[in-house]
Amino acid sequence: MYSDPSVYRPVPKIIRRMLQSMTVKFFLILAFVLCCTGSLRAGAPPRFTNLSAEHGLSQNSVWTILRDRQGFLWFGTDDGLNKFDGYKFTVYRHRKGDSTSLSFNTPRALMQDRTGRMWVGTSGGLDVYDPATDRFGAYRSSGDFPEGLIRRHITCIIED
Repeated sequence: MYSDPSVYRPVPKIIRRMLQSMTVKFFLILAFVLCCTGSLRAGAPPRFTNLSAEHGLSQNSVWTILRDRQGFLWFGTDDGLNKFDGYKFTVYRHRKGDSTSLSFNTPRALMQDRTGRMWVGTSGGLDVYDPATDRFGAYRSSGDFPEGLIRRHITCIIED
């Protein structure tokens, strides 16, 4: 062991300040977490509401769910795409001869991209919903995408 004080260097002020501020931040975060978890245990239990065909859902088997930026809940069922505004359902289905309707009644995947467009993967291709016009556009053939759709049955959508 060395007893020579020249071997030990004092900790620079900037490092001491960083350590002090990190310590303060740590205790603030710890206090916040402890307060929140304590209030969750002491508070009322969470309330769940079931939505079914009785409430206007087109069908009780739900394949996919999305909450969009406006707060609407979207449910993909075997009988169309359902939008729930908190009070009632609006059901979007394929209408024969209407190219602006949902292309297939079987939505299997939903995704809202960073620009706000909602993409709907169905068992027959990919649709995009335009909330301004309340209409859909369909991407079915390989000509719609440079890379083309490998399969028409879309079960997952991820934004790059």
